[in-house]
Amino acid sequence: MSTRVLSLRALAERLRDPLWLPVLSAIFAFLAFEAASLGSGETVLVARQNLSAGQLLVKADVRAVRWPAHLPGPALTTPAGRLRVSVAAGFPLLRSAVATAAEGATVPSQVVGIPAGSLLSAAPLSAGETVSVYVAQTGEPLERLVRSAQVAAGSSGGAIALEVSASDLPALLAGLSAGHLIITATPQE
Repeated sequence: MSTRVLSLRALAERLRDPLWLPVLSAIFAFLAFEAASLGSGETVLVARQNLSAGQLLVKADVRAVRWPAHLPGPALTTPAGRLRVSVAAGFPLLRSAVATAAEGATVPSQVVGIPAGSLLSAAPLSAGETVSVYVAQTGEPLERLVRSAQVAAGSSGGAIALEVSASDLPALLAGLSAGHLIITATPQE
C-alpha cells in the first residue's frame, strides 16, 4: 500500500511541473474541436471526379461526405438530372447545379467574353446576330470551333461577348488559349 501511495505522490509532483499544463491544454482543445466538428455540418453529395456541364448525373458520379461548412444553397439529395454547370472533383453538388426532368433537362447556354487581343478578325456585330467562330494557328489550316453562336453584347473596344451552348464551350475555350479567333456572321435563312 505504501508503494501505491508513493507512486500517486510522485505522479502528483510531476503534474505540478509547468510544462504539463500546455500539453494538457492542447489535448483538451483538440478533443473539444473534434467533438464540435462531429456535431456540425451536414451530409452532402460531392463529385467523385470532374463532371462537365450537360452530363447526366448517375450514382457512380457522386459520393456522400460530411461537409463541415455552410453551403450557399440547398444540397442535392439524390444523384438524378443533368448538370447545368461543370463541377470539380470533391466539390458539393447543389440543387441549383442540376436540372431535373420536370424542369426540362436542357442545359443553358454560356456567355463568354472574348478579349480584343484574341480576335484576329471580327466584323462589327450587334447583339442577337448569329456567328460562327474559327481558330487560326500558325502553320495549321483554319478550323471551325463553333458552328452557331449568338452575340450577347456587341463589339465594344474590339472585345465581344458570345452566347454558346454548353457543348460548344470547351472547344471555344480551347481555341481562346490555342490561337487567334476569327468571328464571321452567319447569313440568316
